[in-house]
Amino acid sequence: MDRYDIVAGLEPQTVLRRFCDISTVPRASGEMKEISDYIVSHIQRLGYEASQDAFYNVVAKIPASEGYEEAILTNGI
Repeated sequence: MDRYDIVAGLEPQTVLRRFCDISTVPRASGEMKEISDYIVSHIQRLGYEASQDAFYNVVAKIPASEGYEEAILTNGI
């Protein structure tokens, strides 16, 4: 049985397959280094800048979509 069998026939496949991949990474409460490393690595493979802090929070710098370069965040962040 392939780990993607559970999402066969569902959409969007790209998102669901990524979820399956992430689900294989161990991450007990308070043990977030492995999943944080996985996410940073994935972002960097996509060609973007990513880092993590001492608590394994991930920060990614991803450029705005074309036409939104000057957009202002309005959600309070």
